[in-house]
Amino acid sequence: PGRSRRPGRRALTTGLAVLLCLGAVGSGTVYAVQKLDAADRTAPTVVWADPDEPDEPEQDGAEGKAEKSESGTGKTGKPGDAPALAGRLLPMPPDHAPGPDIGEFGNDYVLTGQDARAVIKESGRDLPAKQRRERERALEKLRIEGLAGRTYHSEEHGTVAEIQIMRMKNRAGARELNRSYAQLYELLGIFRDGPRVKGHKNATCLLAPKPEKNGLTGMNCMAQVDDLLVTLIVSGAEPLPAKDMAGLMKDQLDHITAPGEYV
Repeated sequence: PGRSRRPGRRALTTGLAVLLCLGAVGSGTVYAVQKLDAADRTAPTVVWADPDEPDEPEQDGAEGKAEKSESGTGKTGKPGDAPALAGRLLPMPPDHAPGPDIGEFGNDYVLTGQDARAVIKESGRDLPAKQRRERERALEKLRIEGLAGRTYHSEEHGTVAEIQIMRMKNRAGARELNRSYAQLYELLGIFRDGPRVKGHKNATCLLAPKPEKNGLTGMNCMAQVDDLLVTLIVSGAEPLPAKDMAGLMKDQLDHITAPGEYV
């Protein structure tokens, strides 16, 4: 019995390490609601393009390395390029405003190629050496091609949300990672079941443990669409408007599957 359990436990440990890293760029979002007054919520999208990637055409002048575009107006392009990935992010809803910056990346960012992989790899630097190596091997198998994120602030609900989209060549790995999401967090035994995301059966939302009175709480949602892994990270005061935030996830997924028709 002991021998049969070990491989599964090892796989869960590795999967958990990967899952915990996926929101690494936005890992401070749970506490960002406290910093709204000091946040720059007007920054445009900044794209860090990998010069070694063939997907990005060369540009004249000094614009080749960093691009800027209006929030939510990603251009169409090749499946792997930055404008195409930025265009998959949910445009800012009328009842939301740009949220706080996520570290050096601002409130609207796209990372491509090696830059995306480097950021995700760096987020595991504090793990024990063995877990870090397992995590890095698992990440290599996913063959991550890009990472895009945007923050959203709802004054009405008092919430801050970050939506993050990761593109990877290994679709089977993305599918398995999404499938493992609920199982892994159930294993921890501290999260609460969240609301369903209407029209998207493979989306899972989990609520953070109930906080003390007037404390911050949060909700994470995850779903997989083709080669994309979509994550929503929400923070706010209890009671959290979880159903409304699940609606934000629905809008994001609808925007991916039927652009322009999610409203």
